[in-house]
Amino acid sequence: NFANFMFKMAAWLYTGSHCMFSEMIHSMADTINQLILAWGVHQSIKRPDPNHPYGYSNMRYVSSLISGVGIFCFGTGLSVYHGIKGLVHPQEIESLYWAFFVLGGSLLSEG
Repeated sequence: NFANFMFKMAAWLYTGSHCMFSEMIHSMADTINQLILAWGVHQSIKRPDPNHPYGYSNMRYVSSLISGVGIFCFGTGLSVYHGIKGLVHPQEIESLYWAFFVLGGSLLSEG
C-alpha cells in the first residue's frame, strides 16, 4: 500500500487529477490503517503486569476503533475539502496516460 501511495502521489502531481488525489489518499489511509492495526495486535499479546493485571488483550479492539474513526473522519474531511477546492479553482488536466497506468498497476498489486 505504501508503494501504491507513492506511485499515485507521483501520478497526481504529474496529472493534477482530483481522482488521483483521492486514490492517493485512499492508499495512504490503507497504509496508516495497517500500521495502527499491527500496533494493536502487537500490544495485545503482551503479558499482564502490575499496572495492567488483566493484560492488554483489548488493545486489538481499541486500535480497530481508532483506525475506523480515523479513516472515517480523515477521509471525509479531505474528500469534502478537495472537492470544494476543485469546484472553486478548476485546473486543466494533463494527459491521463500515467494516471491510468498507475491505477492499473495498483489493481494488479492489490488484487
